[in-house]
Amino acid sequence: GVRGFPVKDAGGYRPITTAFFAGRVFYAGVNTFGWNTKVYFSQIIERPSQVQNCHQAMDPTDENLRDLLPTDGGVIIIPDMAECYHIQNLGNQLFVFGSNGVWQIGGSDGLGFRANDYSVSKISGTPCVSATSFVSVEGAPIWWNRTGIYTIQMSDLGTGKVVSLSDDTIKRFYDDIPVESKYY
Repeated sequence: GVRGFPVKDAGGYRPITTAFFAGRVFYAGVNTFGWNTKVYFSQIIERPSQVQNCHQAMDPTDENLRDLLPTDGGVIIIPDMAECYHIQNLGNQLFVFGSNGVWQIGGSDGLGFRANDYSVSKISGTPCVSATSFVSVEGAPIWWNRTGIYTIQMSDLGTGKVVSLSDDTIKRFYDDIPVESKYY
């Protein structure tokens, strides 16, 4: 509604996946060009109305009080992500599962996520094939793709690693399943 600023619209696409992490709601999977690389997060939730506040509390145009606060909402851009199918927290990390890999989001100091201090790292090029191929088993994500069944294992340092559950057990059986079936 401000003159001179073009309106950007996702064409009716909405996030397909959400997760509660670090006292916030994270939204992802707006799988259309220009929106697919973004993970939105709310302010730390103290009231139900904050669930939708994916912006900072201070006025970014104010000369004196424009700083981003640790409790603010915002957006994380993962430039090389194609489509996002699922997000899930494990420990003090949030994992983003895309059609071309898996990313880990957490606090840059290893203590916890804050709007003004976080890190994003790609932990694997193992692709995901659909949002419907995920389950959570005792809090850990497990998913199918074209080549196997995978999960995340956490190291003592708090970093995740993608591990195959099928390579050493049911690989030949799994390979006989039609690719179309692996999407569901």
